[in-house]
Amino acid sequence: MPEDLDETVGRLRADGGDTTDIEVKSAAGGLPESLTATLSALANRQGVPA
Repeated sequence: MPEDLDETVGRLRADGGDTTDIEVKSAAGGLPESLTATLSALANRQGVPA
């Protein structure tokens, strides 16, 4: 990763959320029971090498 974590989080906060490179999820109430739907959605995104 070219940036450190603090810079990346700051950029995401300034932008207000996701970018085309980074998917952001809220886990304030805990992680979901299954990440399958999210991972499937990310895997199906165009431009992602198989």
